[in-house]
Amino acid sequence: MTCNRRLVNVSSQLHMVRCTLCFLLSLSLCFAEEKKADDLPALPETVTLTNGAVLRGVSIVRWETDAVVLKHAGGVDPIRFVNMAPEVRAIFEAYRNKQRMTVQHATDAPRMIEGQIFIVTNARENVKLASTKVRIYRSFDATIFDQLSVEMKRAAAGRVNTDFAAEQKDRADRMKAKWLEFTAGLPAPEISVFTDADGKFSINVSDLQEYVIVAVADRMLASASNPREYYAWVVKSSDVEDPKRIELGTHNEVALGF
Repeated sequence: MTCNRRLVNVSSQLHMVRCTLCFLLSLSLCFAEEKKADDLPALPETVTLTNGAVLRGVSIVRWETDAVVLKHAGGVDPIRFVNMAPEVRAIFEAYRNKQRMTVQHATDAPRMIEGQIFIVTNARENVKLASTKVRIYRSFDATIFDQLSVEMKRAAAGRVNTDFAAEQKDRADRMKAKWLEFTAGLPAPEISVFTDADGKFSINVSDLQEYVIVAVADRMLASASNPREYYAWVVKSSDVEDPKRIELGTHNEVALGF
């Protein structure tokens, strides 16, 4: 009985060893195939053509569909692959195919823009504006903010209450109502997202060659005479220096004039 158990244990261990070896062999073959696919021979510095001409000191200027533009000791010329000696042609076509794949991967990758909305107070405090809607348009007429400025000033000027504190509240309510009316009436954007708790946003703009970023926001203040502040931003893609670090802040907000 004991002998049979030992035989079973030995058989099980041998099976595990065989499975492990098979797995390692498969893994090594995969790595070998991957390495083989990535490892291309070095580009030759001398290129022989089918007509017997030899180009020396060769370097690539650019790739074309069925040719490559080469700089060599005699100048710069486009050389068609069919005019290269077979052994050289195979190397250049392999590099051309790899370059095509690289370009294709880059084209497929989504084009993302990232940024943050914040304002700097008079006390030099940075306030990040969370839950702010960021709108992306193909084009946007920023002059509508001029009309908003006129309407907001009109709303602030209308006095309906003789009590100062009550009038301040009425004034704030009128301006807030006008602001909400304006923001609700903005044209429908191509894309929109809301900023996170740190005022940050990320948007895929792969479908747009040119775009305009528009954001409007307001926040409550502790001041009784000016209980709320309003902000707006309009930024064209042509003015964006770094699409991964777009800042909508005090330095580039639209001057609303109220």
